[in-house]
Amino acid sequence: MRRLFGRAHAGSIISALVILAFVLAYITIGYITLDEASRHVPILAGLVTVFLLAVELARQGLSSSESPAPETMTNHGHTESPDLPGKEWRVLLSVAAAVTAIFLVGFLIAIPVYLVGAITLVGRRPLRVAVLTALVTTATIYGAFELLLSYELFPGILFS
Repeated sequence: MRRLFGRAHAGSIISALVILAFVLAYITIGYITLDEASRHVPILAGLVTVFLLAVELARQGLSSSESPAPETMTNHGHTESPDLPGKEWRVLLSVAAAVTAIFLVGFLIAIPVYLVGAITLVGRRPLRVAVLTALVTTATIYGAFELLLSYELFPGILFS
């Protein structure tokens, strides 16, 4: 597999396969253990995740240029990835803030705010891309849960 896709692509494929195994287990356990109305949620979430994994694998397979993670040489001739604790902490703190926001103001407010912040501040993408992504994602979440599944999303403790 490394020969076909290279080291960076092989890691992505292995990661995608591990995620796929968890998603299939989630769908199966949800289908077996939940009642008729509730089992739609893991099936819908799982199928969307499988679709996104397939898109990512296709993107990895079709990309012609490899862009492996930057590496540094140690004094013994070994390579190692640079330490990125600042970025990791920012991502973890942003996810913690998103979970707190969901608890306080609910999904339909917290998700678009989180996406705009994460895409612009952490991902360093243009604001219009972030806003468009947030709007499409929020509309999809609302359509899937509120309309399609008739499942009321948590409105947050401030709006309950």
